[in-house]
Amino acid sequence: IGQFLRRQRGEEAVRAGAQQLRLIADALPSRISYVDREWRYVFTNRAYEEWFGCAAAGLVGKHIWEVLGDEAFEVLRPYAERALRGERVEYEALFPFKVGGARWMSTNYVPDVRPDGTIAGFFVLATDISARKRSEESTRFLSEATELLASTLDYETTLSNLARLAVPRIADWCSIFTRTDDGVRPLVVAHKDPAKVREVEALMEQFPTSPDQKFGHPNVMRTGKSEFYPVVTDELLVAAARSPEHLRKLRALGLRSGMTVPLIVGGSAIASLTLVFSDSERRYSLEDLGFAEELARRAALAIENARLYGDVKRESAERQRTLEEFRDLNEHLEHRVLERTAKLEEITRELDAFAATVAHDLRAPLRVMKGFSKMLIEDYAGKVLDSVGQEFARKIDRASERMSALVDDLLSYSRLARQDVPIQSVDLEEAVDQVLRDMADQIRESKAEAVVRRPLGRVLGHGGLLSQVLANLISNALKFVPPGVDPRVVLRTTTDGDGFVRLWIEDNGIGIATEHQDRIFGVFERLHTPDRYPGTGLGLAIVRRA
Repeated sequence: IGQFLRRQRGEEAVRAGAQQLRLIADALPSRISYVDREWRYVFTNRAYEEWFGCAAAGLVGKHIWEVLGDEAFEVLRPYAERALRGERVEYEALFPFKVGGARWMSTNYVPDVRPDGTIAGFFVLATDISARKRSEESTRFLSEATELLASTLDYETTLSNLARLAVPRIADWCSIFTRTDDGVRPLVVAHKDPAKVREVEALMEQFPTSPDQKFGHPNVMRTGKSEFYPVVTDELLVAAARSPEHLRKLRALGLRSGMTVPLIVGGSAIASLTLVFSDSERRYSLEDLGFAEELARRAALAIENARLYGDVKRESAERQRTLEEFRDLNEHLEHRVLERTAKLEEITRELDAFAATVAHDLRAPLRVMKGFSKMLIEDYAGKVLDSVGQEFARKIDRASERMSALVDDLLSYSRLARQDVPIQSVDLEEAVDQVLRDMADQIRESKAEAVVRRPLGRVLGHGGLLSQVLANLISNALKFVPPGVDPRVVLRTTTDGDGFVRLWIEDNGIGIATEHQDRIFGVFERLHTPDRYPGTGLGLAIVRRA
């Protein structure tokens, strides 16, 4: 009796331990099972049972291939055989389960070694890593797609290549539609079987998509919103069909799951991308929809970059054409300017020669006029000519003097156009003193006072031209004063901060009104009649040219 009780207590302890072990195994999220040498399930935890949708009683005693399917068994078989030889095995593989479709699994096999060294079976620890694998594949695909999208700026070629990259990695079917003026048009349809592609292209040609369709490509491009069909129902095919024949052909395609996402550029959907599963058992999830929208976003960015590049290229070409036109115009203008300059130089030379000739030819009769007028005044004073004749002779003399002055000024003005002007350092005080000495008689006759506020400094210039400018300006200061006023001329200099010296010639004359200050520097420009203020009208013109 004691032995029986001890055995009974031992069996109870084993049952309690087994129950405790099950509780622990059921609490784990991983799929845990035990398989014997005959490939039969001896133990499965709750996660394993829930995965296949049946209780332990429905799994224990069954062969692995009965539960997983023949294709899945062939995937695991080489690894399990190693475990049955006593080897611990760890691997990752894609299992085409007969229930639930293909799944990526991370699996560990631990052999059950008896004390005598025999292998009774193996323990299985399986974890579904499909989500991780999808994420890795999505990342890999997006990287390849981005590289492909950046490989060319022809966006239609790029999108066609993208559709072919998508099949069969992320879809059995991939199509891209683009917007046209009349609606939408298919850009590319991709499938691993070219015959099926031709079949669908013929179907789309026979039954073109209506631009007013409330779902699919037209609606996605109209609204800019994605459409997601985790399961393509027959009701959806009926809604899309244009006729019984169309419906029959759509059903024949075996479409199972799909989604359509927009390609948005500049706030408007310019294309749409559709991914469909048909041949495989795979189904799209909301996570897949997010992946497809990211793919579409990158494709849209590539299209926008291609368009921007095209715009920049066209703008650059247009700018180049404009520059070439400007260059041609500039060359033409430069040629015209050279021609005109040459003509102007020729005309200027002719005018200068003409002025010199006229001045030379005028001097001869002037000398005769002046000589004879002097003879009349001096030799025949009080003899033959009366006082009126004497006055006429004096008028002839004064006229000849004015004409002589005019000829001299004309020659001076003409020479300034031809004269080389070498620049050198000039002492302003020496230049001013020399001019004042040369004009001493004129200053004395006009009862003028000339004041020089020294020092005046040195400047860079041409000594001869500077003296001519000083003489003309001082002569005007002596001449243009109100009646009864003795002229007063002050010469001084100031130095600007930029190193320039300004020479001031100030007088108490009648001045020049503001509105006449530009005009008075022209040739033969006068503000007063010669009988009031004599002169040739060339003095300030010579100053400006000098």
